[in-house]
Amino acid sequence: MRENPLVELRRRRRIRRMLRTMERLDRKPVRARRVRSTSRLRAVSAVVVLVAGLGAMGFRLTHTSGPPGWPQRPADASDSPLGQPPDVTTTGSFEFIQTQPGSDDPVTYDPCVPIHVVVNHRQDVPHADRILGSALEEVSQATGLQFVVDGESDESPTWDGDAGTADGWNPVLVAWSDPDEVVDLKGNVAGVGGSTSRAVGRHQWFVTGTVALDGPRARRILARDPDGEAMVRAIVMHELGHLVGLAHVDDERELMQPHGSRMTTWGPGDRAGLAALGSGDCVDY
Repeated sequence: MRENPLVELRRRRRIRRMLRTMERLDRKPVRARRVRSTSRLRAVSAVVVLVAGLGAMGFRLTHTSGPPGWPQRPADASDSPLGQPPDVTTTGSFEFIQTQPGSDDPVTYDPCVPIHVVVNHRQDVPHADRILGSALEEVSQATGLQFVVDGESDESPTWDGDAGTADGWNPVLVAWSDPDEVVDLKGNVAGVGGSTSRAVGRHQWFVTGTVALDGPRARRILARDPDGEAMVRAIVMHELGHLVGLAHVDDERELMQPHGSRMTTWGPGDRAGLAALGSGDCVDY
């Protein structure tokens, strides 16, 4: 159980922004900073329990600090956050997948840059675009982060590839897949999701990620459950929660519990954690 972190996070963010603004007034323009890779860490979590007909949901995380060939800051980046998380007064259970070195502050996506998304429809379900769009909107409202769906992709889901090239960071891939393509979907796992982080100095942030969803399982849920579309959307929301930085919690009140349930919306801790993940710093590099 954690206390609401938003007041302290926002206070720190305001101070850091004031300092960055003062620095920009004093300094000359500089080239984008490039950092070479020094370490790589990969953590995997996948729980295989089936409850109330909804598959368990896991997360994948790849962390790499500063590989060669960094892109410039995205052309659609802003100098201020594109959205704001809501004020959250409720408390509940939440955990972050990754925190800043020596701090409880979470690693987040850059709130000043839209998160671009492409979709692999190889094993998609009826109304897949509507389900994904609704789930993305739920995450956006809870975090203030902005998503842009760029279109389709035939790329296979992986957490081991490059995060991008000198031309730009890769878009987030959401793939309707199956256990034959993604081994982590074997058993009773309905989806896996996670993001790749990079670092400027000691500050880390997510730059891209992947969500893989078990299309055949989702189609069975849609066919047998009167609330099937809401249940499948909840699976997508859960994996997008991992994508933006939430870990599992052992609390039946939260959608980020590792076991399937009849929940179709965020719990109080989910909302508090997502609001914190939308309160990260803009990244200048």
